[in-house]
Amino acid sequence: MHQYTIMPHTELRVVCLILQALAILITILRLGYRLRTRMFWVEDIWAAAALVCGAASLIAGWKSFYTDGGHSAVICFWVYGFAFPSTIWAVRQSILFSVARIFWSARSLRLTAIAIALGFLVLYGALVTQKAWQYGHNLDWYHHPDKNGRVHAYLTHPMIIFELITDCVSDAIIVSLALHLLWGINLPATERIMILAALSTCIIVTIVSVFRAVCQLMHFRGILKIATDLELAVSLVTCNLLVATTYIYRIVMRRRQSISESKSDSDIVFSQEVMAATLHQSATLDRLTTVDLTGYSGYSQPATGAEL
Repeated sequence: MHQYTIMPHTELRVVCLILQALAILITILRLGYRLRTRMFWVEDIWAAAALVCGAASLIAGWKSFYTDGGHSAVICFWVYGFAFPSTIWAVRQSILFSVARIFWSARSLRLTAIAIALGFLVLYGALVTQKAWQYGHNLDWYHHPDKNGRVHAYLTHPMIIFELITDCVSDAIIVSLALHLLWGINLPATERIMILAALSTCIIVTIVSVFRAVCQLMHFRGILKIATDLELAVSLVTCNLLVATTYIYRIVMRRRQSISESKSDSDIVFSQEVMAATLHQSATLDRLTTVDLTGYSGYSQPATGAEL
């Protein structure tokens, strides 16, 4: 019975580990692509910050899972406790500036994006401050590890609800801004669907945030760690989805264009070959031997006018 309850958690943790590693790899590929194409911008700086914080969360989370207690467990908890929200909010900033990059030439829209980014920084600062106070004002949890040697300090219910509200509101602002901006300009239908699909994944992050908040409120510690790891992985993937879909879209359109051009070239070559064959046949017929049968009277007399 004990193995039955542990195995699903272990399998879910392995799945979350794979998703986190994949998300980090995608982020590295995205940053390398932007540097190679000289398109590195503010959104990529935030993506790099999310990469660093996500890697720190991944290392601290798995270190605490296999720790035997002591100071290492406390350090891992502090690192994970602050690296996790830093990753989430860096991802939001990256997505925000990915949208703002499209409309950066418009002054009013640019100022709106900057104001939203500053608002996000204020919310992030408030969340980090309340976490630091909750974890630091009473350090008794240092000396009360669980049976596995891990320590944990829980947030109060008002703090959890405030964090959930900020998550939902910030994601709604990003999606609403993207919908408002994209609806106000003329874009090809394919590109419109592509960008909206990428930005709509913020809804998935919100759903995972709600699930994580429920686990925090109910003190489901085993599921809570899985929920936070899943939210981290989904957020990093979402951060790079817009760049990835844009890159894939360009490749597909470039390939379609090359295929259409190759077909046109094939038609031209075929027409040229048909024309060359016709001209060659006409020239061959012109070079055939013709015999003038004028004066031919039968077998007794030979032909009198052979022309080569």
